[in-house]
Amino acid sequence: MKREELKEQNRTQIIEAAKRLFLAQGIQKTSVRQISQESGISYVTMYKYFADKEALVQEVLTGLIDTSFADAQATIKNSSQPFLQRLQAIPNTSSLGAITSQASYEELSKTIETTPKLRAHVRAKLDGLFTTFIQIGRRDGFITTPASDEAIITILTSLVYYGDANGHEPDPKQAEGIVNVLLYGLTGK
Repeated sequence: MKREELKEQNRTQIIEAAKRLFLAQGIQKTSVRQISQESGISYVTMYKYFADKEALVQEVLTGLIDTSFADAQATIKNSSQPFLQRLQAIPNTSSLGAITSQASYEELSKTIETTPKLRAHVRAKLDGLFTTFIQIGRRDGFITTPASDEAIITILTSLVYYGDANGHEPDPKQAEGIVNVLLYGLTGK
């Protein structure tokens, strides 16, 4: 195996081991030594790949965010679903709750919310997802407003962060109602 391939394999092993442990027991309860043992990569060698545990945490969470948004992007592009139902594919922190314990979920969510780099990454992914949604909506005749894509993205993003600011995920039925008001106005036209 070539040296570069081995490096990439080791890096992947470390990330996957850290992800399993973070999801199972949380970030704080996971030590670098445990990650080393789980990955089969020596403790010292791990520091050749990641400067510290924080860098590894960011890498793992970035991967989880990317996976979540890739799945949502596929759902939004799925023309077999009604247009408005595709909005329900927008990832939120509760999707982490489905794959981890409540305590780990809360810790992972808080880490994402309090780490500027991760928040910026989520925002960029969210903007891309909304852009795709709007383009499909305009193409298929569901979105006919002359409002700019940026204005629509700002409103949709505000709705997402409104739910987070209240410490809960928005109710899907309430979210659909809000989207209907946004798309069709108060008169429903």
